[in-house]
Amino acid sequence: MIGVPVFFLSVLGVLGLANGSASSPPSREVQPEEEVDHYRRWLDEEVGYLVTEEEREVFSALTTDAERERFIEAFWRRRDPDPTTEINEFKEEHYRRLAYANEHFTAAVPGWKSDRGRIYIIHGPPDAIEKHPSAGTYNRPPHEGGGSTQAYPFEVWFYRELEGVGTDVELEFVDVSLTGEYRLVSDPDEKDALLLVPGAGPTLAEQLGAAEKGDRPHFSPGNRDSYPLMPQRAKDSPFQRYETYEMVQRPPKLRHPELRELVSASVEYATLPLEVETAYFQPVQGRFQVVVFLVPGGGLITPEAEFVVYGRVTDLGRRVVFEFDDEWKPDSLEAPPVWSRPLMLAQPGPYKLELAVKDATGNRWGVKSVRLMPPSSWTSGGLSGSSVLLCEPAEPVLETDGTEPAWRLPDRVVRPRFSRRFLPGERMGVYLQLYGHGWDQASGDAVVTLTWRLRQDEAVFFQRLDAAGAALRLADPERLVVADWIPLRNLSPGEYQLELLVQDEIKGGSLVFREAFTVAAQSP
Repeated sequence: MIGVPVFFLSVLGVLGLANGSASSPPSREVQPEEEVDHYRRWLDEEVGYLVTEEEREVFSALTTDAERERFIEAFWRRRDPDPTTEINEFKEEHYRRLAYANEHFTAAVPGWKSDRGRIYIIHGPPDAIEKHPSAGTYNRPPHEGGGSTQAYPFEVWFYRELEGVGTDVELEFVDVSLTGEYRLVSDPDEKDALLLVPGAGPTLAEQLGAAEKGDRPHFSPGNRDSYPLMPQRAKDSPFQRYETYEMVQRPPKLRHPELRELVSASVEYATLPLEVETAYFQPVQGRFQVVVFLVPGGGLITPEAEFVVYGRVTDLGRRVVFEFDDEWKPDSLEAPPVWSRPLMLAQPGPYKLELAVKDATGNRWGVKSVRLMPPSSWTSGGLSGSSVLLCEPAEPVLETDGTEPAWRLPDRVVRPRFSRRFLPGERMGVYLQLYGHGWDQASGDAVVTLTWRLRQDEAVFFQRLDAAGAALRLADPERLVVADWIPLRNLSPGEYQLELLVQDEIKGGSLVFREAFTVAAQSP
């Protein structure tokens, strides 16, 4: 039988493997409707205004509850302003806003879905609110032209400052339908119930014969500067109002734009050495999975170390496919800390990944460019495999230890070793995925034989036959995980090659993986 791990990729978002029963035959059972709705509700309703497009894409590609739970856990951890405390203040505040919106703004639509609810959830409570809950006579202020009219119910929210928007922000919501559903508007005349009635509800200029109703900025935006008896405020410009209307509904901007400028300058900084490695995995819903690993060098890993990471992926035409930024605090000093992130690419490539990293405590910078070239295809219907990761030696850890490793299995944590250099007597971790294998119809198991060898030229120093599949883990009906640790005892310093022969005993296909590594002299 094949055991079942959880494959966990930290930081944004991430690609896990299922917890499932290995004794069940492979199938594509549909999730119960209420469970599917639970995760869809989380994505669309609970965090719909927080999730980035890339995160939404990754989450939508996940296929099991275990994957989704891991993603949700990492989603909130990434946004925690103070990971040293037990409470995630960001998450607590978000759900408080969500509950408030549903309690106070529900009308024709649920509160979270209303315009007031959306603004409240994204930006929090305004500093002041001017309320007009009943339709009736409205005396316009001078900057709206003065005079009296009949107005729909409306509210004006005032924010002293909104990040990414500006200062002294006014947002107006109007209930044109008289159902309690207030809509965000960019034009103050939209609350005028007599706007389209000729001669009704005149402004002060219209009462004095200095202007016609058709001269109003609502009908002729270019007349804003020349409309008489209407004192101008910069934020009342129709163009400024519309820009504010758009900006308050946008997703949050990148938190560290200075890193984008570093990437754009294409300058290599030596003050912060960076090691980067990529791994490629089978396409999910037509998109290639590329996992990027990064570790900063230069002796910067201290208990106070904090890093900011900006990344940009461009295609051959230098078009930006997507960009991201992240804040990262290494979770452990006992093992090499690794930042990681999954990327979803629509085409096989090639692409260029540009990374900029800032040491937030020491103010050092590093920039690295990496070529991304996912395989053009995986063998259709036949045995194929992912990239091979050579990993740090791993010791058993508890699932509840609170760390955030780069990769997690049921009882072990493994981390890619970028240098592929090991010491005599160490264990070398190996991780990869297999696709397109056969299944035994009677038992529902995959029957795969693994043959491990360590070679130096023609000499074989280690060989292990795994006919029982001890190193295999069932991920889902389409993926097997190979995770094992190879002893390097009795190897003298030098260059070696790991060779793994995979034989599918059901379909008869086979693969050979070869990875070079170095056994270094023992450090003093």
